[in-house]
Amino acid sequence: MEGYINSIEQAVYLFPFVVALIAIPYFYYEFKKYGQIELKKSILTFTFILYLICCYCLTILPIPSYEEVMAMEGPYTDFRFLGFLSDFINYSDITLNPDTWLNSLESVWFYIPFFNFVMLIPFGIYQKRLFHNSLLKSTIYALLITLSFELIQLSGLFGIFPHPYRLFQIDDIFLNTFGSIIGWLITPKVKQNEQEKIVGTVYSPKLKGRFITFILDLIFVSFLIHIYSLLFGFDIIGGNLFTQYIHYLVIGILYFIILSWFLEQRTPAGYLLDYTYRTRYGRKVNLKNFILRQLSYFGIVLPLPYFALYLFRSDISIIITIPVGIIALLIPIIVIIQVCLNLPPFYESFSNTYLTDRRKLEKFNQSRQV
Repeated sequence: MEGYINSIEQAVYLFPFVVALIAIPYFYYEFKKYGQIELKKSILTFTFILYLICCYCLTILPIPSYEEVMAMEGPYTDFRFLGFLSDFINYSDITLNPDTWLNSLESVWFYIPFFNFVMLIPFGIYQKRLFHNSLLKSTIYALLITLSFELIQLSGLFGIFPHPYRLFQIDDIFLNTFGSIIGWLITPKVKQNEQEKIVGTVYSPKLKGRFITFILDLIFVSFLIHIYSLLFGFDIIGGNLFTQYIHYLVIGILYFIILSWFLEQRTPAGYLLDYTYRTRYGRKVNLKNFILRQLSYFGIVLPLPYFALYLFRSDISIIITIPVGIIALLIPIIVIIQVCLNLPPFYESFSNTYLTDRRKLEKFNQSRQV
């Protein structure tokens, strides 16, 4: 079991380097194809990449020394079909006595085939939910990926070793593929709608205007945080992360929702620059969608870099810290890319609440009346 955990740790270490290599090409492809970078799909894609890295590390690592491989003797292949069943019956000390059944589950003859089955269940789930592939197509891909596991082992890690250091088994291919099929079958079918191309509204602020609004809002919120800390004894720097977040949430609700709603759906910075919030077609936003947009913005996106920094500095296991921290950093990066490409950020799109230049909107409405 410890070997599995060590392999996953190595995968987690490798994940940031893979993300650094493919993030920009991936975002460019998504934008060119769909006209937007969808947050949910991007997160699922990168978790799928982390999952694949874990799978390959589990099948390849740990790599033995050259001397250890040279000392290994065959057989190197096992072409028995369902041979794991006879091995389990013959070597796991299981009998007709029910008292032996639970102990037999701790046997290597059980948990290795079981892990081979479980390992590709997420693969089938990803194939159906993320890529919307049919069962046949998903099964073919599962067969190919599990075959690659076994062939890498059979090749002695691409010829580095003179012979395999792990056993090539037909049962592994069967169990992996069967696990993927089960994963596909247990995943609810989601109707795949044609992805819309979101190109923004004709009255959205330019990048410079959005940037100035963002900086001014940060300055005003920082000023409000200091006043709040003096009034209620709130420690800005120290304290528990959850407690700090609750205080910040209170300040955010006061500033981004309550104050902004009474300023005719404008933050104080938006009031100065004459930026407001409207629907995609320039209509007034209802309170529910306004709250949804603002909570997504200041409640999730803005605190995420701080949350990621907290994770990297904490004593939490690296298996949790790195993937969660990378995802926490990817979300604001996606938002920045969306804004730079003049696309509505995800929290504007799903709440139907867009930052709008009132002067552009009025000019646009006047042109329509003429």
